[in-house]
Amino acid sequence: MSDERRAGERFDMTEMIFVSGGGKARAGLLIDLSPKGAQVDFSDPLGRTPHQFAEGETVELIVDSIGEMPATVRRVTEKGLALEFQIDDQQQEMMVAEIEAAFGAE
Repeated sequence: MSDERRAGERFDMTEMIFVSGGGKARAGLLIDLSPKGAQVDFSDPLGRTPHQFAEGETVELIVDSIGEMPATVRRVTEKGLALEFQIDDQQQEMMVAEIEAAFGAE
């Protein structure tokens, strides 16, 4: 999924994740992931599943194959959240290596 506004390579994928923060936790689907952020979806086959996360909120994105990543909610969409990771350049490089190892990305 290409978008000129996005920084860094994005990896399209679907994997179960958890988002937690502020005493709330939700399971969802990881739609895409980059060293800078992620798009998560809280929809299910029966329709939209509401959540209580808000723009600017600090959360943790938990991905089994990669681990926990601190993030800020940058956008609330109809289906889920756009997250921006709160990690430094070295952690971003390590994440790319982990993504490539976990998902066989080239």
